[in-house]
Amino acid sequence: MIATLVIALLALTNPVRHPELEPLVEGERADDLRPEDVERLKSAAAPYGPMWLIQVGDLKPLPPPNLHVFVYIAPQVATSALRRGKIITLYQEKSTNQPCGYVWKTGHGFMEWSQVAIEGKPYGQVFKKPHGVDRPFIVSGTLSDADLVAVVRFMRASPEKPDKRTENPDGSESFEPGTKVNGADPISGVIAKGDCYVEVNTEYRPGAGHKVEIVRTNTSWQIYAVSEWVM
Repeated sequence: MIATLVIALLALTNPVRHPELEPLVEGERADDLRPEDVERLKSAAAPYGPMWLIQVGDLKPLPPPNLHVFVYIAPQVATSALRRGKIITLYQEKSTNQPCGYVWKTGHGFMEWSQVAIEGKPYGQVFKKPHGVDRPFIVSGTLSDADLVAVVRFMRASPEKPDKRTENPDGSESFEPGTKVNGADPISGVIAKGDCYVEVNTEYRPGAGHKVEIVRTNTSWQIYAVSEWVM
């Protein structure tokens, strides 16, 4: 584990530059985003930097126009091991003053996105469409670059929580079954709730996954609890 952390720290010291980006478009409503919409989104995002990725969904159960997008701004941190940047949200609102029948409105505040490179596959200057475990995820709370890399690599190693047997005062025995995390499940969110406590959300299918609570020990991370979530 210590060797892994050293490698992660070394990778973070080798920044890479990203060229001018043409945003990638994905999501369940991607086909409904028109070229003129992309240009309007570019204008809205321009004060924050070039767009990298546009994820397109909708605001159910509102009637059309109801597209809702997450715009991933080009990373502020871009190294061979890690990328971190901002997300802005925009949504369509009906307007009789526009020929298209709607305007794009900006949501409040920012979110943060991150990507951690798969070991042995460092990031370069080309921003490719992400797949599987390489998909960007949301980061909340305060987490250093090195800790973020360490947390993600810990999860991708499919860590296990062993069975636990405890002898009760009356002589009986309590049993808590262990569990194993599937490192192939993409991470959707990392929430830092303190220096030594982090929640990691994963998805095994759209709309369902696991919340994995992990704690930091002196030399590594360990699983504290695992629960399932379904939307």
